Amino acid sequence: MSYLNDESMYREIIMDHVKNPRNIKTPNDHYRKTYLKNPSCGDELYLYVDYDETTNTIKDITYKVTGCSICCSSVSMMSELLTNKSKLEMALIIENFNNMVTGKEYNPEVLGDAVSLKGIVNVPPRIKCATLGYKALLQILGEDHE
Repeated sequence: MSYLNDESMYREIIMDHVKNPRNIKTPNDHYRKTYLKNPSCGDELYLYVDYDETTNTIKDITYKVTGCSICCSSVSMMSELLTNKSKLEMALIIENFNNMVTGKEYNPEVLGDAVSLKGIVNVPPRIKCATLGYKALLQILGEDHE
């Protein structure tokens, strides 16, 4: 498959997540929650996570997001990718995603649809849009060490 066809396919995946966002539902009272805003783009995200402390597993992710197509699609992809993942699996996926969008070596096999955002590396201001959901998740789980 040519690079142009890859880019076209990636755009379709991104737009599918924008038009048909995954995992949008009303969270239960026990969900952990956070709110983040990307001031440079105006993206706003309310993220809700059902996290099982006993098994260290993300049982469910839901959200409310407004913003650009990169942010909206990335959060949708993340919700699919990380639901039912252990904290260890989550860390590996997030490391690979962050490496991808910043031009470092990464494993595309662990990223699912999120690999469609690999072109973000060429548009540095959009990295914050693509990573907002992951930053919110790490904040909820107490893993945000910035």
